[in-house]
Amino acid sequence: MRKTLSALSMAVALASGSVMADEATLNALKAAGVQMSPDIEAQVLAAEGAMIADAIAAVVSSLGDNAEAIAAAVGAAISASPDPDQTGAIVAAAVIAAPTYAAAIKAAATNAAPPTLRDSISALVYTIVGDVDSDSSDSTTTTTTTTSSVPSGSSGSGSSASPAG
Repeated sequence: MRKTLSALSMAVALASGSVMADEATLNALKAAGVQMSPDIEAQVLAAEGAMIADAIAAVVSSLGDNAEAIAAAVGAAISASPDPDQTGAIVAAAVIAAPTYAAAIKAAATNAAPPTLRDSISALVYTIVGDVDSDSSDSTTTTTTTTSSVPSGSSGSGSSASPAG
C-alpha cells in the first residue's frame, strides 16, 4: 500500500512539474507581449518536454513577418526553459520555422540564454542557415577578376620582338 501511494505521489509530482513548466512557458510568452491564438496557446500549454520546441515553432510561424514578436517569443521561451538541451531545440525549431529572421532569433536566444550556451547557439544557427552576422553585401565567395592579359613588365602593345640578327 505504501509503495502504491509513493508511486502515485511521484507520478503526480512529475506530471504537475511538467504542466507547471508548460504554464511557465505560456506565461513567459504572454508577459513578453506575444499575441497567440487560443489554438496556439493550447498547443504551448499541452506541450511536454521536447514538444515545447515544436510549440514554439508554431508560435513563431503564426507571427508572420513580425521580427520583433518572433524575437520576443524565442527569448521568452528560452528564459522559461531551465534545460540547456531544450534551449538548443527551441532555437533550431524557431530558425527552421522562420529562417529569414535567424539573426533576430539568434540575438534573442543569446540574450536570454545563460552565457555558457551563447557559443553553442551561434554555432547552431550557423549550422542551420549560415552566417547571419554579416551584412548582405558581404560574400563568403571569392571572385577573381582578370584586369589584363598582359604580363607585368611588358609594354602591353601586344607585338612581339624578334631577336636582331
